[in-house]
Amino acid sequence: MSEPLHIPAALDPARSVVVEACAGSGKTWLLVSRMIRLLLAGAQPGELLAITFTRKAAQEMTDRLHAWLRVLALDSDEAVRDFLRERKIDETELDALLPRARGLLETVLTASPGPTITTFHGWFLDLLKRAPLEAGLPWGAPLLDRTRQLQIEVRDAQLDAWARAPESPEGAALRALLGEIGESNLYALLKNFMDARAEWWAYTNGSDNPVEEALDTLRTRLGIEPDIDPDAAFWHDADALRRTEGIASALLSGGKQEAERGEALVAALAARDLETVLKKVLTSTLERRVWKPTKALQAALGDRLGQYQRDTESLETRLFEVLEARTAQRIWQLNRHGLLLGHAVVAAYQAAKIRQGVVDFTDAEWQAAKLLQDDTLRPLLALKLDAQVRHVLLDEFQDTNPLQWQALTAWL
Repeated sequence: MSEPLHIPAALDPARSVVVEACAGSGKTWLLVSRMIRLLLAGAQPGELLAITFTRKAAQEMTDRLHAWLRVLALDSDEAVRDFLRERKIDETELDALLPRARGLLETVLTASPGPTITTFHGWFLDLLKRAPLEAGLPWGAPLLDRTRQLQIEVRDAQLDAWARAPESPEGAALRALLGEIGESNLYALLKNFMDARAEWWAYTNGSDNPVEEALDTLRTRLGIEPDIDPDAAFWHDADALRRTEGIASALLSGGKQEAERGEALVAALAARDLETVLKKVLTSTLERRVWKPTKALQAALGDRLGQYQRDTESLETRLFEVLEARTAQRIWQLNRHGLLLGHAVVAAYQAAKIRQGVVDFTDAEWQAAKLLQDDTLRPLLALKLDAQVRHVLLDEFQDTNPLQWQALTAWL
């Protein structure tokens, strides 16, 4: 394999390191090699905790560790020396470390506990088993083995109930979302909401009305008032109307094409047709027009051409404000409907699991994160963890979600 960048520092048991490298560059090789180096430096097998993201990856790391330990136990002395050289053991230390390297396989296989190579979910489940009894956590409940099936059953039952109650808030939200994004995107939205429910719980933790509080935050960030119609606000903007009238009047005095635009603007003002105003002041694709008045318009306006240009630029800016406000309103409305239905379907899914007496991996993740951030219970749990684990190796850090990182840093 090609040698990863800064490999000596990354393998040094005395250093804490972060490794950033592209896919296929040998990060897993490096991580398991660091475990070997830690064991050679005197770490006990049970002091090692390696966390990755899939059971397949955890099994591959375990298999590689055991395969390398067999190499150290069974291959020739020279092969073992080459193995240690590859992992940056100093040449002067090879002979002294050879007996220890030979014995690592037996040390690891007979250790109780041995090295822990697990997923985040597996680690969280183990944490719940270590929790004080007063935490009252349901760690003994069986794991749900048909998560997606139950989620679909709950989703379909909720959709059916909302469709049968079209006047309810959820029924109205369902109609609105089906009209805006369609059925397949609605299914994807609800699936993603259930998949990210731990993050939703973390974001709204302790809230009596999580949907409303989330919408209040969004409204502030968007800088909108949901009850104010941006189109109606335009028609009440005397300055914008005055400039529109002025532009229409100016265009009427120009050439044929400009006069047609002016006539369309006059009619749009009379009919309060904002769509026509947008497409006659801006382009048909709602962009600024290139400033290029015809000779006929220049001759007709004379020294009023500068005022016409200023009116046009000001009105364009005002119309872009309308478009931005429309977009912000649509974002807020879509989130209002999506959060309402997402929150409701998550609550229904949680209730279904309670009725069945089961938990899933996200429940473990959420409960463990809460446990590690509880000022009363955390010290005892941290004491239990610190009594065993001395070295943490985290694989694929970029895939951690905020809740997982909060849980880990609360301990560290």
